[in-house]
Amino acid sequence: MNHKIIIIGSTGGIGQALFETMSSDNDVSDIIGVAHSKNADFLIDYYDEQSIFNLAQSLREIEFKPTVIIVATGYLSDSINRPETQISQFSQERAHENYTLNMIGPSLIAKHLLPLMPRNKDIYFGILSAKVGSISDNKLGGWHSYRASKAALNMMIKNLSIEWKRKNPLSRIIGLHPGTVDTKLSKPFQRNVRPEKLFTPERAAKQILDVLLQCPAEHSGSLLSWDGSIITP
Repeated sequence: MNHKIIIIGSTGGIGQALFETMSSDNDVSDIIGVAHSKNADFLIDYYDEQSIFNLAQSLREIEFKPTVIIVATGYLSDSINRPETQISQFSQERAHENYTLNMIGPSLIAKHLLPLMPRNKDIYFGILSAKVGSISDNKLGGWHSYRASKAALNMMIKNLSIEWKRKNPLSRIIGLHPGTVDTKLSKPFQRNVRPEKLFTPERAAKQILDVLLQCPAEHSGSLLSWDGSIITP
């Protein structure tokens, strides 16, 4: 199968590994990298929907019809803000940032790019999510804004899968839990991770692609772990 690929977040830790892995794949006929910083084919800003609309327009102009889109973006913390461990640390600003970067941005990507995908063949739309967004799996609490934004993302993925199944029964819209990957995002939280469970970006990319591209259509709307298992919402 000659896939046409779009990687959103192609300059990040996992996104760059995905881009490099797919660029050397014989089953890929074309690949486009999209990011909010330099060194990508197209630039977007999750705080500016017009930039995502413009991306879709540019792709229409070159008649690029992707069969695989992977949204490899996400936000957990920065040098100032760490995930909240108690409600007294919760703030509107922090919650807004988590929701914009973890749920609203990927949803805008779906709004503008899903319509570009074929309606009569297998298509794969994967979004990096997280196991901590599972309500049933939450035993520790904390990380309020991040958990809530990922739970909201998982619901959006389910909604999108139902809507798109009516348009293309061969569509797969999937949430992907990559595990703990040795990237800037996870760096402050790696201390208690066993070495065998801390994945390199290259290994994570391969696992993500294996899970997404081998996913049966009936699992569309699911949150899948790096090993292919279904995570209960």
